[in-house]
Amino acid sequence: MPQGGRYTNIIAIVTVAAWLIALAVGRWVDVVALGGFIPGRVLGGFTVVGALPWPLTPLSATLIHADLLHLGFNMLMLVWTG
Repeated sequence: MPQGGRYTNIIAIVTVAAWLIALAVGRWVDVVALGGFIPGRVLGGFTVVGALPWPLTPLSATLIHADLLHLGFNMLMLVWTG
């Protein structure tokens, strides 16, 4: 297997694990608010107390998925094209 395929699989596993942990903790709304990308925060018109610094949220938002179908299709596309 080429190295790229191995790293793509690792990214997919980490993403699924992060989603499962957030789901198991049961505080999904908090995870979305604290780690999701919120465009209003970039311009300074919106604040979320305790959230990650906004420059990190484009990366953290890649680990946040709405439901199992959303996660499944994103991982399918990642593995297929990665």
